[in-house]
Amino acid sequence: MGSQFYWFLDVIAAAVILIAVFVAAKKGFSKTVVMLVGCIVSVILAMSLCNSLTEFVYKSSIKNSNVQKIEKQLSETDMVQKTKKYIESLGYSVRINDERLTSILSEDGDTLDAVLHYLNNINGVVVDTPENFKEKMASGYADMMKSMLTEAVSPYAGEIASEKISSDIDGFMEIIRAIASHNPDDSYKAPAEMIESACTEEASKTTVKTVCFSIIAVLVILVAAATEHRLNSGTGLTPLGSIAERGIGAIFGFIEGIIILIIISVIIRMLIIFGNSGMILFNTETIDKTFLFRHIYNFAEML
Repeated sequence: MGSQFYWFLDVIAAAVILIAVFVAAKKGFSKTVVMLVGCIVSVILAMSLCNSLTEFVYKSSIKNSNVQKIEKQLSETDMVQKTKKYIESLGYSVRINDERLTSILSEDGDTLDAVLHYLNNINGVVVDTPENFKEKMASGYADMMKSMLTEAVSPYAGEIASEKISSDIDGFMEIIRAIASHNPDDSYKAPAEMIESACTEEASKTTVKTVCFSIIAVLVILVAAATEHRLNSGTGLTPLGSIAERGIGAIFGFIEGIIILIIISVIIRMLIIFGNSGMILFNTETIDKTFLFRHIYNFAEML
């Protein structure tokens, strides 16, 4: 959506750098050093503080909230029945016994091989290869959990969970075993905690981290800008003949522009997370097409 406007992000990136270089060159390096230091400190401080803040916020409130929401969804969702309906929709021409499927899903071992063995024996026909069956089940469970976690936690959590399940279906089957062997008289807290740890913890921490980083970095830069303005007010412009002063100032401005773009990239990543890549301009498809901005955005993702 809106990926045809990818060039606009490159224009913004180039404009930010050029403006920063021009302004810094005009002032000279002696009058821009405060802002440069502020930009550098903003990233360092944000990186240092947001990790500990993220852990605190996640463990103190978000984790338990997610577990409760997932537990509620599990209590309202019959995963065995959803598994049965999905398998029967694959065109294998089989009718699955509920109790038998529940028993297989509850057993230790290679669960998907056991399910496929059962399907092959229903009509005495090999319905699929183990590789194809595992791929189809990975796709099915990825969609099921994406739908459930999108409703319970967030669209971003659903997306991340889908990717994790698609890449590690064997690991996810441990969660299915916990759900299938669950005692109806007990709560779903244990499997909910497994889902939170395996599927939504990363998404939750990433969301909190981007918010913390954005707030801290922006606040530090605003303080640096205000300080620089106060120190330089009334001092006049750097003499035009001072080529070295302006040249070094331009270099400082370039560095400032790159750092500001990194912070902008983190803010855009935050918008993408909350908007689930559904925004017209700020979405991963658009960013991937850019020439300049995507490199800065990819770097910001690693912070």
